[in-house]
Amino acid sequence: MSEKYMILDIESTGLDAWSDLVVAVGMKQVGSNDIDSIVSENEKELLEGTMQKLSKDVKVGVVITEKPVIVGYNISRFDIPFLRIRCLKHGVNCRILDQLMKIDLFTIANGLWEKTFKRLSDLTAFLGHNNNSFEHSGSSVPELFMKKDFEKIKQHSIEDVKRSEKLFLRLKECGII
Repeated sequence: MSEKYMILDIESTGLDAWSDLVVAVGMKQVGSNDIDSIVSENEKELLEGTMQKLSKDVKVGVVITEKPVIVGYNISRFDIPFLRIRCLKHGVNCRILDQLMKIDLFTIANGLWEKTFKRLSDLTAFLGHNNNSFEHSGSSVPELFMKKDFEKIKQHSIEDVKRSEKLFLRLKECGII
């Protein structure tokens, strides 16, 4: 069975899905050069577009030989639950999130050794990837959102997607995934 991997990363105005907003979603088909980073002030439209894109790109139930897999850093404990709660608030169908297999790079990578890497950028720096191409971290997203600096949020989203893909490919190359 062939596998189709989609990197997924969200950016939010905080860590509380009940009160904070999803402001950006980054997605990339592993092996593709195209990165979709959707940034919006309209959370409902952002969520609808994300669910539609996931449904289209992973083709659940359309091609039997494809096994859709969503890959991300801390997606099991943060991104997916956050998306579900925000979709619930806005009445957006997010069934696709339950239909997809998931690979959580945070869980896998931090299960390999005693040191725990909280941030994706720390882990990818350990692996020798240059993390200096963008100066903002996820913790700066709320401030950037308040300033309406959507371009910097988009740049951060793209960088996180790239980092996640690099980590995924390294773990796969080493036979860990």
